[in-house]
Amino acid sequence: MPLIDLRLPDLTTNLGVGPGPVRLAWRLADARPGAGLSWHRVLVASSPERLVPGAADRWDSGVIGGDADHHQAMYAGPALASGERVWWTVLAGDDQGQPMRAEPAWWEAGLQSRGEWQASWIGGEARGSAWLPAPCPYLRRSFTVPADARRARLYLTALGVYEATLDGLPVGDDVLMPGWTDFRRRVRARTYDLTGRLGAGDHVLGVILGDGWYCGQLEKRSRQLYGERPLLLARLDIDLNDGTRSVIVSDISWQFASGGLIGSDLIAGEHFDARRHPAGWDKPGGERIAGPLWRSAVVATDPGIAVEADAFPVPKRQGEIPAVADPVQVGRTWIVDLGQNLAGRVRLRLSGAQPGRTLRLRHGEMREADGRLHLANLRTAVATDSYTCRGGDEVWEPRFTHHGFRYVEVVDWAGPLPREAVSGVQVHSELPEVGRFSCSAPLVDRLQRNIVWGMHGNFLDVPTDCPQRDERLGWLGDAQVFASTALFNADAAPFYRKWLADVRDTQNAAGAIPGLAPTSHLPGDWGDGGPGWADATIIIPWEIHLATGDTGILAEHWPSLERWFAQQVATSRDGVRAFVGAPSRGYGDWLALDGSDGTKDSRGATPLDLIGTAYFAHSAGLMARIAAVLGHADAAGQANAVRDQAVSAFRRDYLDERGVLHAATQTASVLALAFDLLTPAQADAAGAWLVADIRKRGTRLTTGFLGTPHLLPVLSKLGESDLAYALLLRQEHPSWLFPVVNGATTIWERWDGWTPERGFQDPGMNSFNHYAFGAVGAWLYQHAAGIAPDPELPGYRRIRLRPQPGPGLEWAKAEHRSPYGQIMSHWWREGAGWAWEATVPPGSSAIATLPLGPGQRVVAPPDARPLPSQPHRLSFSLVSGSHRFAVVS
Repeated sequence: MPLIDLRLPDLTTNLGVGPGPVRLAWRLADARPGAGLSWHRVLVASSPERLVPGAADRWDSGVIGGDADHHQAMYAGPALASGERVWWTVLAGDDQGQPMRAEPAWWEAGLQSRGEWQASWIGGEARGSAWLPAPCPYLRRSFTVPADARRARLYLTALGVYEATLDGLPVGDDVLMPGWTDFRRRVRARTYDLTGRLGAGDHVLGVILGDGWYCGQLEKRSRQLYGERPLLLARLDIDLNDGTRSVIVSDISWQFASGGLIGSDLIAGEHFDARRHPAGWDKPGGERIAGPLWRSAVVATDPGIAVEADAFPVPKRQGEIPAVADPVQVGRTWIVDLGQNLAGRVRLRLSGAQPGRTLRLRHGEMREADGRLHLANLRTAVATDSYTCRGGDEVWEPRFTHHGFRYVEVVDWAGPLPREAVSGVQVHSELPEVGRFSCSAPLVDRLQRNIVWGMHGNFLDVPTDCPQRDERLGWLGDAQVFASTALFNADAAPFYRKWLADVRDTQNAAGAIPGLAPTSHLPGDWGDGGPGWADATIIIPWEIHLATGDTGILAEHWPSLERWFAQQVATSRDGVRAFVGAPSRGYGDWLALDGSDGTKDSRGATPLDLIGTAYFAHSAGLMARIAAVLGHADAAGQANAVRDQAVSAFRRDYLDERGVLHAATQTASVLALAFDLLTPAQADAAGAWLVADIRKRGTRLTTGFLGTPHLLPVLSKLGESDLAYALLLRQEHPSWLFPVVNGATTIWERWDGWTPERGFQDPGMNSFNHYAFGAVGAWLYQHAAGIAPDPELPGYRRIRLRPQPGPGLEWAKAEHRSPYGQIMSHWWREGAGWAWEATVPPGSSAIATLPLGPGQRVVAPPDARPLPSQPHRLSFSLVSGSHRFAVVS
């Protein structure tokens, strides 16, 4: 069928969908050059048989023609009832008028309101303390099914984290569910399909609860910030062939006991005594197993929060990483090297262990010179698991903890430790790969892999800053600078959509957005997160819109944006944000090197009000564009007026009479140029100063979190691609490749987290898995390879193809799976010039721009239509298909 890949692109499953808007999408599979769609019609019905015009009883979009986007639609039919399944298909015509029809797909609603659960929150008795976890409760419910189930759905959530089984086997492949939200307001609930697993006879639902984010340690604060103990909410619907339904809910009929999991904490670690684990406890008859004392579950007071059906990405085990060498003995410990800094947990395989022997597993990212683990940078994070052996052959993997590590220290193991005894298990939220970048420079390829590993290591339900120390928070500044890079590499839009709801939850009564979400400081209000951090609330939805073409995320976020933007305007002064004396001035250009030149300030030397005003203008411009997309003309005009005022204030307060920036920092010039805050003459002066400063320092950057993502794009914009490549390929400190040549497998928090001369940086802030500086990845796609969405026709409906070959690379190639299909851009040197191949997917088009050197010309394919061009570059309009160009002398 030419219409394929029917999907709900904002979600990762079509089962258990919540009550919000549902976007539908599909692709055209047609290899003809210039193939596209001229109309579409979406049908939604209660059964596949009704998916015909005139019979679709849920929604019929009607024929949509003209210049509309014929690859997606927003469902506009009646809201689905809890558990209701609907079917949908797409009818369409191609560019030659040929009709086509897609194979039907479906989606199913989860429980749409808390009242429909008809269940109680239940748990065990133990509550632990502010610093010590309690044993994890094992909960079980036995039941009998009189006949094979026709349909079975388990609806499940927890305050804490859970592992659920049916008759001893997992109900799903997710872990650490239901993740992290502001548990004072809402919790996510998951739907599991148990049809086919409930035959006639006896069955048992089993659930183990861990403390998780709800009552475990958050940051370096104490535990139990949201609640004192983990709780379960569950409902199982069993539909039989005779039309009857059995319903099992969490209530006092459940039983609980303690088992081998004697304590768990995401940051501190997990402690398991295999001798106390009651094997078979979650199978029929398991209540008779000797050992645990089964008691009636404790019904808790309902917290009164929203329980939301959720089909967003969930954390899962993503693969197992073996040790790269035999463990090395250091004193009484064994050090295991996995060869890769990852986030997750270990898997332990033992044979012949002495019963009752307890092993301790400590996790670290780096080693000291004497071979021991470098643990100082973990701060107060204990990051230690323990396992007490039962004897014989044993395999163990923690359930409810999470560590960032490359090395594992095994303490108290007697005798040699086999290489296969310890492996790493990578855990992160679902992030399907949609992009790949490669080139002729192996170190840059390693940098690209480090960027992706850093993303995976920190995308655990929220985009955290780091996975190893006692922080692990959803910092908005880190997230916004990296969003474009994430969206090139992964289908990260559903992940961000979930987190943007967390961001909205943090907004205070005045409209301010704090610097992190969900908040970890309870009770209390963090207020305004400051420039570059709070602005994530507008930058990330816009980046999602550019990457996907989705306007729904803008509409969903718009009420919050209006309140936030009004707060920004109200707290600015004469167009200046974060002025001297303002209540919140932000974190500046975090960890910029110019701060260490004189100010000794982690916020860098760029004035905070300059950064604030630059971001004020930038966000006002985005506000105007978003308002225009949504049809809010008055709001767009008001936002443009605010931007004009902020731009005028920037020129008034931060430039001298010659139009030169007062602040002699790279970030000051970079932000002014990236956000188009200067007149042409002022831009020429700022660009010249920036280039001169980089060269004066020996091709050395000084930028921090806010300046770095824009540095190479600004140099490319200035026509200084050679200098951009020189910075990219630099191997000495500071540079992106300095950590790579020194063995890094992820992105470091600091440019100089470790140096041969000094060793480790200040351990108070020295993560070795911190993705912010990995924001350079967007430049690799957009400039080195030359793939970018066109803001005028977002979601790659029209593509900007602008490859920029540069010194030090013989070739570069990027691929990106857009909503329309696969995009490819690949250039390589050929004689005195270079050749370039590009692929444009069906239904999309492209504007290709090729740079020319002195005396060079372009040999273009016949179907490339020339466009008006600028000096030293030629542009062409491309239809879908494959194209090959040559730039020759």
